[in-house]
Amino acid sequence: MNYESHTTAQLPYTIDAETLANSVRKNGIVAPKGVAGFVLLFHPSTFHASAPNLSPFNRELLIVSYNSVENAPAVDSPRPDFLAGKDYNPLIPLEQDKLIL
Repeated sequence: MNYESHTTAQLPYTIDAETLANSVRKNGIVAPKGVAGFVLLFHPSTFHASAPNLSPFNRELLIVSYNSVENAPAVDSPRPDFLAGKDYNPLIPLEQDKLIL
């Protein structure tokens, strides 16, 4: 498996038009826009899409998922580490004085 299959818009986990239409009727639709440097954070299970980038500037994407160490995958992911980290050690909270900037 090559990693490009996980970085394309042709992903296998999509929803059909009827499901999307029902959700929009029930919940509405939002088209967020922002100035350069704008960051949008949302839960990845939120229905979302993106139009092609028509600007001459790249658009960056970062997906961060935190999970219980008790819910580590049973089978190791074939994706490279830069796409799916394989360090399943628990996060250790910093002491309060370490959080001050």
